[in-house]
Amino acid sequence: MEETMKMNKIFLKYMDIEGYKNFYNRVHVDFSPHLNIVAGPPKFGKSNLLNAINWTLLDTDGTDNTPETIIFHGNKTRKPYDFAEVTLCYGKENNEGSIIIKHRLKRSGNNFWQIDTKQYDSFESFKSHLQEFKFPELCLIKDFNKSNRNVSNHFEGLLKQVDEKQCIVEICKEINWHKISNKKIPNCLIGIYPSENDVIKVIALIDRMGD
Repeated sequence: MEETMKMNKIFLKYMDIEGYKNFYNRVHVDFSPHLNIVAGPPKFGKSNLLNAINWTLLDTDGTDNTPETIIFHGNKTRKPYDFAEVTLCYGKENNEGSIIIKHRLKRSGNNFWQIDTKQYDSFESFKSHLQEFKFPELCLIKDFNKSNRNVSNHFEGLLKQVDEKQCIVEICKEINWHKISNKKIPNCLIGIYPSENDVIKVIALIDRMGD
């Protein structure tokens, strides 16, 4: 019975991100329904991954919400993007009833949001419809363990706090998982690293840890 309830739980299953900030190639990220850890070197998009979720659902990521700030502006080897687009998929572990949410911003300044096949030209109308779905709370934590020395104890406290919520955590330092006595450690560890051809790539490093 309990396992069936978990399978029927709605959560953020995956996201696709393209042209947003430093994500100049299309990136796909799968999420666990429980705890997700985002790790990687500085300046490779860990915070931007979390910011992109807020930008899609809340129309803000805590920065100046303009095309110049949001859309990849190019570098020495890559041309600027004409748009930024983030797609979120909410669904169940049994793959029933998936809902696609999208936010796209063009360099001209035109915005649109989308829920499945219905498109919205204003955030207010999008927000009003989105609230009807009553998605469960999603916990996003940036810069976790940035200044905390006792990382293992701090992390165990986080696990108790999160409980059954879906949580995406950006870590700034290595965590020694063997020191974590609580067995509710990450179902999914997400690494953001540059690939050989200098394209930012997000890869699921491991599906299960610490059994």
